[in-house]
Amino acid sequence: MELRHLRYFVTIAEEQSFRRAAERLHVSQSPLSRQMKDLEQEMGVELFEPDGRGIKLTAAGKVFAERARGVLVSVDAAVEEAKGVAGGRLGTAVIGFEPGATFTGALASLVAAFRRRAPRIGLQLLAMSSTEQWAALREGTIAFAYGS
Repeated sequence: MELRHLRYFVTIAEEQSFRRAAERLHVSQSPLSRQMKDLEQEMGVELFEPDGRGIKLTAAGKVFAERARGVLVSVDAAVEEAKGVAGGRLGTAVIGFEPGATFTGALASLVAAFRRRAPRIGLQLLAMSSTEQWAALREGTIAFAYGS
C-alpha cells in the first residue's frame, strides 16, 4: 500500500464520487477506480458501495477513512517537521560556555534574544573549558561557544 492510495481513497471518501475525486486529484477516473479496486483486493474488504449516482463508504471503509486521514496528517506533520529542522526553524542548539563565565550579562541577553526569535528551537547549555569548546566546535557537537 502506498501513500498515494491513501490520498486517493480519502479524496474519494470526501467527494463520495469517483468522478469528482478524479477531477480534484487531476487524474483520470478509470485508473483511479482501478487503484481502489487493487486497494480493496489488497485489504480483502470492500470499502465502497453504490449510492444513487455516487458511492458511499461501507462500515469497513468508514473505519479505514478515519485511520487513513490520521496517517496522512502524521505524514504531512513529519514532512513539515523535517523541513523545519533542515531550515533551522526546529531542533536544538547546543552552546558551550566556560564554567567561570557567569550566566548574566551578555550570555543571558543572547539566550533571551535567541529564545524570542526562535521559540521552536531548544537551547542546551554545556559547561566546558575553552579547549573543549574548540574541539566540540570542530566535531560539530556544539553550535556556539561562549567564553568570558
